[in-house]
Amino acid sequence: MARSQNQGLQIAVIIFFMLTIGAGVASYVLAKKLVEAQETAKTEKDAAAQARLEIENLKQVSNDLREWIGFADDTKKDTMSGVVNTDLEPFKGQLHQGPEAPAGEAEQNPAEGVPAMANKLNYRNVLQQQQDIVKTLNQQLQAETAALQVQLALVESMRPTEETPMVKAYKDVASQSATTYEAVGQNYDTARSDFLKKLGEIQRTVADSQTAHKTGLAEKDALLTKYLAALTEQSTKIQDIRKTSRGAQPDSIDIADGKITWVNQADRTVYINLGFADALVRQTTFGVYPHDVDSYSVSSSIDVVGTGQVSDATQLRKGTIEVVQVLSEHQSVARIIDDSVTDPILGGDKVYTPLWSPGRKLHVALAGIMDADGDGRSDLALVRRTIERNNAVVDAYVDEAGKKQGRLTEDTDFLILGSRPTGEAAVKARVELIREAENNGIQKMSLLDLLARMGWKNPNPVAHEGIGSGFTGRNTDGVQQKSIGTVSPKFQPRRPPTSSRGSTY
Repeated sequence: MARSQNQGLQIAVIIFFMLTIGAGVASYVLAKKLVEAQETAKTEKDAAAQARLEIENLKQVSNDLREWIGFADDTKKDTMSGVVNTDLEPFKGQLHQGPEAPAGEAEQNPAEGVPAMANKLNYRNVLQQQQDIVKTLNQQLQAETAALQVQLALVESMRPTEETPMVKAYKDVASQSATTYEAVGQNYDTARSDFLKKLGEIQRTVADSQTAHKTGLAEKDALLTKYLAALTEQSTKIQDIRKTSRGAQPDSIDIADGKITWVNQADRTVYINLGFADALVRQTTFGVYPHDVDSYSVSSSIDVVGTGQVSDATQLRKGTIEVVQVLSEHQSVARIIDDSVTDPILGGDKVYTPLWSPGRKLHVALAGIMDADGDGRSDLALVRRTIERNNAVVDAYVDEAGKKQGRLTEDTDFLILGSRPTGEAAVKARVELIREAENNGIQKMSLLDLLARMGWKNPNPVAHEGIGSGFTGRNTDGVQQKSIGTVSPKFQPRRPPTSSRGSTY
């Protein structure tokens, strides 16, 4: 007894040491993820601040343009374009058609010292052109007036006492020049009035542009809201990581579900301490383990590459039972599916299945090829029926066409990994399920490990021929083996000994 206690203490110390190392590694990984999430949140926050600054600059520029041109706030961009085109249409072909300035260079406005776009049809160039025309006309008029005044003075000095026809002609020319000057002035006033009218229309066009800018600002605001939402989500994830790092606890799913209370080898039945109160249903399958096995750790049997290797705890399984009748709140009858003569099922042995937990249904997802019998073909339907028969729920799986059906939820407990598929769609769906499970902290388990823990046994085993299969059907000399009609006593059916009471145990 002391030796058994020492062994139990050693096992407990080893388990505690392994859990301590696992907790340290998990804390390191969570801390690293926390730092990465903080850096991501800072980057997104800086991007949001930059976007906000750009929005403010755009608002200021838009307000300045509207004020300068004088358009109303409700003028649409399309309306502005139409008005601008209409305003500038009469001036096409009137601007100076000299060689265009090289790219990157601009004409200098002598009045303001502000660069202007050379030979381009725009409001500044049109105004400059009108001013140049008026200036030229004024200079011409002044020159003509000065010449006429000189001629008039000469005529006056030479004028006889009586007006001659020549003097009369000079007076007519002077009067005509004055009339022409007045007409030019009137034309200038008319052109100026028309220009001011068109300028008002241009201002309304700019108002439309301002409205379009407001729409752009609204889109920027929506983008900023999206950035802020992403920042909030990252902050929430950081809080969740902190909570997880503070409150991480080892999984309790590996604790035995119940135990065997009585064995009847004659009838190949056992009684277990689970029943109605535990939500147990018929046809639930349990693996039977020795009474001194305390761990059925799923973490020791994770198969991320689909190799099908199982844990040491699974190797200790003594047999398999299937519930046939639920008798009371905490008692049910199960039949023995398989056991060992050298290590029979005894009272006190523990029962366990990863697909059932007292009082609740377990949820699983399936990824990869569900090859249960080792024939290289998918047994997806069989695996799903087996899981559902054990009162578990399949939340998601990859179908035969490689498409993901269903989805992982917050209730999903395990991701069952089959062998790797070959199709591109199936591989992509399997990788997506694995990544999603890792992001949500869902435990992974290989299909073979699941079936072994359940105690599932292939009802139709397949014998494969060939090198390395363990069976060839031929002698060493290559001759096909044939039955001689006599069966060796070694292969006679054997039954465990029974007592007069009907049970050995």
